[in-house]
Amino acid sequence: MILSCPECSTRYVVDPAAIGPSGRTVRCTRCSHSWAAPPSAIEELVVAQAVSDPVPPPIDFSRGARPRGTNLPALPGEKRSRAPAVLWTILLLFIIGVAGVAVWQRDVVIARVPGAVDLYELVGLGPEPPGTGLALENVRQKVSTRDGTQILRIDGDIVNVSGHPRDVPHMLGVLLDGAGKEIERWEFKPPLPKLLHHERAPFSTELVNPPDVASEVRVTFGGKLDGAADSKKPK
Repeated sequence: MILSCPECSTRYVVDPAAIGPSGRTVRCTRCSHSWAAPPSAIEELVVAQAVSDPVPPPIDFSRGARPRGTNLPALPGEKRSRAPAVLWTILLLFIIGVAGVAVWQRDVVIARVPGAVDLYELVGLGPEPPGTGLALENVRQKVSTRDGTQILRIDGDIVNVSGHPRDVPHMLGVLLDGAGKEIERWEFKPPLPKLLHHERAPFSTELVNPPDVASEVRVTFGGKLDGAADSKKPK
């Protein structure tokens, strides 16, 4: 069958099977004009083809290919909806956002859903140890007598060495004997509940009548002695 561009009158030889029984939109490769070849015009075009032009071999349009050396018009392919790709993108961004919030607010999540700690630990994002990002400096101790009672006083500084504000957990004082065995421990509140970046706050705690066998004093956060600042043997 023969198609003629209504814009520039360029004629094309087209296999009727490429148009189909319901018609199809075609585009002129010369002027890029698109028009619809209606099914009602197919029979007339086939007759015109038989009169004026030889019939070329059948051409397979199933893949939208245009053989080299022919003047067949470009047949626009079916437009695919982008909705599935957009939905998948939105879903992916939502999952990334939820994961980011879950990591950023993991302490809040664990506080509200204690069972979530196992999941965080499974992916290597367990809760931070108490006092993470904080350091104890200038820890010193002094034993004195007050009203006939022996008092062990420990002073020092808490410093935020991280790059963002940190909550300050409760603090522990621990007495150890010469063999490193724990003799006594006590808990005390920090001077401030939160420290800003590089902020420093002094702390102080006292123990009444410390045992005579005590040879070492340690101060730490939340009950863990790892990395705790040591002070000298009480005098």
